[in-house]
This record gives sequence, C-alpha cells and structure tokens, in this order.
Amino acid sequence: MAHGGDSVFQKPPLLARLGEYDLVLTELERLFAQKAPFREYAYVIPEFDPLHDNPRFKALLHQIGLPLAGVAKSADKSDAH
Repeated sequence: MAHGGDSVFQKPPLLARLGEYDLVLTELERLFAQKAPFREYAYVIPEFDPLHDNPRFKALLHQIGLPLAGVAKSADKSDAH
C-alpha cells in the first residue's frame, strides 16, 4: 500500500517512461480530480515532456491555472524587454 504524498505521484511518471501515455493521462486526470498536491509541478516533470502538446494534458494544466499554450509566448515577450 502506498504512503505519503510522493507515492501517489510515482505511477504516472513510471507509465510515461513505458510510453503508456493514455494511461498516464487517465491517472493524472484521476489525481487532479482528487486535488493531489503535486499538480502544479506536472509541467516540469521530464517524463511528461511528450505530453506537452496533448490536448488532455493542456486541459489538466488549464484546470489549475497553468495554461500550457501561453507559457512560451509569455516567456518570449518577457525576453524581448
């Protein structure tokens, strides 16, 4: 049985390493619905890099106020100043 906040987040990165991205998204959707404490770090988890363009992943980030589509654009604008 899993214990602690870190253990609930072990399954999605493992699934991502195995290339099981549909399962990753299903698990992330479940954990986001439970308001798991790691949610705001999902974008910076290296195993999830292949999901950055996925509409389901973007929707999850948008739910917590991290609109993935705007990240690069806002960074580019701040570099220009």
